[in-house]
Amino acid sequence: MHKKGIEVSSLTKQEAISKVEAGIQEQMGEHIILKYKNHEYYVEPEQFNTSFDIYSAVEYAYNIGRTGDIIQDIKDYSSILFNNINIEPNFTYDEEALDYYLQGIQEQLPDQ
Repeated sequence: MHKKGIEVSSLTKQEAISKVEAGIQEQMGEHIILKYKNHEYYVEPEQFNTSFDIYSAVEYAYNIGRTGDIIQDIKDYSSILFNNINIEPNFTYDEEALDYYLQGIQEQLPDQ
């Protein structure tokens, strides 16, 4: 099974959580670049309290093929073996903080 392109099969839950956290940090980078024409603005993800619900995603992945229904579990497991699966952790952020930041940028643009 993959998480955001990160292989987690054969890992314990805690190992998977740690690996996914490290992978997301690496993929997110240090900042986000917003571009508009020839203007660039750098945004730090922490400014908007961004977070991924990694625990729930790992829990979901771990429980695939463990429903207790042997036939369904075999189907699920076989499907994953042949197709892999990519589970996206839920992403949250502070919408008000983002709106406030974007308003500030908008006021700086010459052609609002």
